[in-house]
Amino acid sequence: MDRLRPCVCALACVFALVTGARAQEPAPVEVATLQPSGRDHILDLSGNVTAQRRAELSPRVSGLVAAIAVDVGDRVRTGQLLLELDDALARLANRRDQAQLEEARTRVNEARRLHGEARSLVDKAFLPETRLPASQAEVDIARATEQRIAAQARESAERVTRHRVSAPFDGVIVRRGAERAAADHHRPRRRARRPRPDPLRTPRRPQPGAAAHGPIPHADRADALPLAHPVPRPPRSPPQRRRPLPRRP
Repeated sequence: MDRLRPCVCALACVFALVTGARAQEPAPVEVATLQPSGRDHILDLSGNVTAQRRAELSPRVSGLVAAIAVDVGDRVRTGQLLLELDDALARLANRRDQAQLEEARTRVNEARRLHGEARSLVDKAFLPETRLPASQAEVDIARATEQRIAAQARESAERVTRHRVSAPFDGVIVRRGAERAAADHHRPRRRARRPRPDPLRTPRRPQPGAAAHGPIPHADRADALPLAHPVPRPPRSPPQRRRPLPRRP
């Protein structure tokens, strides 16, 4: 027993050293990457979705649809072009008004120039003073004409802009009630021809001595009954012989 005690003590010391060494080592850490499980949480709900803002858009003038820029389901921005009408005539009218406006401005400048010349001639006593009110009236008339034509030009320009429909706010197109006009609408229409009479349906007057093989229309009935017997012929008068005229002696 005395001999075994040193061995037992030595084994206890070695076990204690090994245990202490294991206690000082860091514990292993397992790292795991998150993966989608494939189980999505879906909630089936029933109800009505109402938009906060809704607008029924239409052009402010009538005409043929020239272009449609959007379709059902498209997202649009504020001010985006949605629909455009054929504005060829409106643009021509605006150009005409612009040309008339330039002419009116030229007339105003010419009237002012003539009024200035008349004033200088009156100051030099080459013209009477009574010519000044007349030249000033011509300037006023020219300016009034210019203002009138300018108003017409603004009106025609506004009419051109009314051929377009733009989005008033951001949204989605939910319904479209217009289609682009076909090219056949611009073609001239042909005059309808008169129907030719059908020889099978047009009643003919029976000639004397001929049998009627078809229906004869009746004044009071829509359906006429066919004749079963031929129409009797009228009696013929015997031919008259011409007597020779007596000769003159």
